[in-house]
Amino acid sequence: GNNNSGQGIGYNSMQTSQGESENVSEHFFRFRQLTHGRRSQIDENCRAPFTSMHVLRDTIMDHPQYLGYKMAVNEYRDLLNFVTKFDDAYHGFRVLVFTPYPFPVRW
Repeated sequence: GNNNSGQGIGYNSMQTSQGESENVSEHFFRFRQLTHGRRSQIDENCRAPFTSMHVLRDTIMDHPQYLGYKMAVNEYRDLLNFVTKFDDAYHGFRVLVFTPYPFPVRW
C-alpha cells in the first residue's frame, strides 16, 4: 500500500499515557499478543532474557538478509545451539532462585 504518513513500513502509531503519539514496531504488538494474563513484577523482570532469545533466534534464521550470504547449515545450527544452552542455563537459574529452601532453619 501507499504510506503517506511518513512512518516506516512495519511501524504503527500508538498513544502514550501522556497523550503523545509515538512510532512502535509491529514486533511490539506481536510480543504483546503472547502475554498469558497478569504477571507479577518478578515475572515481568525475568522476561527480558526470553525476549532476547526470541530476537536472537529470529535474527539467526534471517541471517542471509543481514549478512548478504547464506551460512552453512552447521554454522547457524551451532549459533542456535548456543542460544538453547543459554536458555537451559537461565531456566536452571530460575529454578534455583525460586525453589524454597527445603528445610526449616532451626536456631
